[in-house]
Amino acid sequence: MAEIVNDKFETIGQIANRNEFKQYVKDNKYVMVKFSADWCGPCKRIAPLFKDYFQSTISFNKDIKLILVDIDKDSEVSNLLRIRSVPTMVMYVNGILEYTCNSSAQNDVKHFFEKSVIKMSEYKNSTNYFTNVD
Repeated sequence: MAEIVNDKFETIGQIANRNEFKQYVKDNKYVMVKFSADWCGPCKRIAPLFKDYFQSTISFNKDIKLILVDIDKDSEVSNLLRIRSVPTMVMYVNGILEYTCNSSAQNDVKHFFEKSVIKMSEYKNSTNYFTNVD
């Protein structure tokens, strides 16, 4: 079962299947998903880095949601997105898959978060321009 976590990485909800995952992504503007596994050394190595970057990102935009998926415990969501290696991180903006990173290199993880913040900023700014259009 996938876990929805807060900025302290405490579980605040669960996603039981692919339909719940699709609905959650659809219902939230910004959803980040991190795929990993207990046996994955690179996943463990980047965990503190990922947490730091995520906490910085959430300070920029409190609307971002995070789902943690263990590919061995939740193959339904992993298979839906055709995850073939871990760690993999994906970012949805307004229900659209915008970015994917399947690397444990520090620069790649940093770049993933930078691109995610830029996309969230672009989306937020564009909605400000078109709010008064009928």
